[in-house]
Amino acid sequence: MGLDEILTSAGDFQKNVQDVIGGFDGPLALVMAKGKHLESPSLSGFSILIPVTRTSYSRRGAELAVALARASSAPLRAIYVSPGESRPAGTVTLFEEEEILRGIVDLAERYGVAISTNVRTGIAPAEAIIQEARSSRSDVIIMGVER
Repeated sequence: MGLDEILTSAGDFQKNVQDVIGGFDGPLALVMAKGKHLESPSLSGFSILIPVTRTSYSRRGAELAVALARASSAPLRAIYVSPGESRPAGTVTLFEEEEILRGIVDLAERYGVAISTNVRTGIAPAEAIIQEARSSRSDVIIMGVER
């Protein structure tokens, strides 16, 4: 379904978009084109960033990103945001962080998709994702999250 003007001037979703989102119980993907992607979508390539965690939602988001990257020959980059040295007790260990990224790399390689990875440390996840999107020049961010 296509909707014009999905964001308010404050950056929130328009009411009609909120209504559509609220009408779906299952998985949902939102895509908003800007710039060259809006002007010439079939000619403008893109690159994909996937922030990953150890949740099943994140894994499904990564699976979607790999499928999209494979179909479009888009470069793929996975990022994990780590608390670093200030890791609270009971959280993901450094080994588990590496395993999470290794699992995504294995998935991408299984389908012949080139992937690069990065770990951002000691920064709020939202800020880390924005910084990574800018530095990697990613056009698409795919996040598997629970609603």
